[in-house]
Amino acid sequence: LASAEKIVDENYSKGDHLAVSEIYFKSNEQGLITGDNFKLAFAMGDSLRRVGLNDEAADVFEKLMKTSVGAEEKNRILLATADIECERRHYENVEKILQRLSLASQEKEQPPKRTGRIRSNAKPPVRAASPDGLIQRHINRILGNVYFKKGLYDKAVLAYAKVLSSGEGMEGLAEVYLKNADCLRALNSSDAAIASYRKAIEVYNRESKHYPVDVLVAAYRGIGDCLFERKEYQEAVSMYKQSATYAAGRSEGLWSLYGVGRGYAEMKNPEMADKSLSELKNKGGEGFWSNLADYVQREYTWNEKYDSVGQ
Repeated sequence: LASAEKIVDENYSKGDHLAVSEIYFKSNEQGLITGDNFKLAFAMGDSLRRVGLNDEAADVFEKLMKTSVGAEEKNRILLATADIECERRHYENVEKILQRLSLASQEKEQPPKRTGRIRSNAKPPVRAASPDGLIQRHINRILGNVYFKKGLYDKAVLAYAKVLSSGEGMEGLAEVYLKNADCLRALNSSDAAIASYRKAIEVYNRESKHYPVDVLVAAYRGIGDCLFERKEYQEAVSMYKQSATYAAGRSEGLWSLYGVGRGYAEMKNPEMADKSLSELKNKGGEGFWSNLADYVQREYTWNEKYDSVGQ
């Protein structure tokens, strides 16, 4: 168990959540994960959540919650569980958890009761946390995610604004900026969306070990989409290319390649459009991606013929 804890700690601190998840399955088979070691169990549960294994993560956190953990540890478990339930779209469960966290946060903020006579020169009691404390910021983050998944982008932006207005010093800010940008783009606020995508990139570059590279892939592609919608095709292609570079052969990069081909088509550069769309076909294989590439090629070929007839 000691060796497993050391390996988990090393990989978790580097952000290698796949490696931690693999250790979990090996350790779980041997009955080594009991929930008695909070740091070890939480790292495994959090890594499972981050790689999308929500059922396994929920099982770890459920066992951990039944052990003798303090109030701070319970809040961390509840926040992680709320994230899992949000991904599962179990919104009623999310609401219950957030209500519980909110009550806990409010109780913590209450000043201690004073007894006896109060002297005029007595100092005011020290409060444990401000109303915009870390728990409340995470509550607003998760609320924003719920609204985002429901397509209520205006409400999501308001929730995210409460998180971002409190400054730095919170884990997960790059992803908040990213989702906030997606919402702003959906609301046709492209300037604000681009600014939020760039903040996501900035936070990622500063704290890359805490985030998957998908943040960069999505942020650059999001900027490309905003620029494409503004008909700034050359700049859009540049952003799509950066996104595809960071994707490095991952499936997430196929949408970026599609953007590159579509951008060149709009720039009336059929040679580069064909080159990009052929790459999309090769990497995407038969089916959806090939059909999508063919559609773009047919569309700009038809537009070229139509434009030549009209001249």
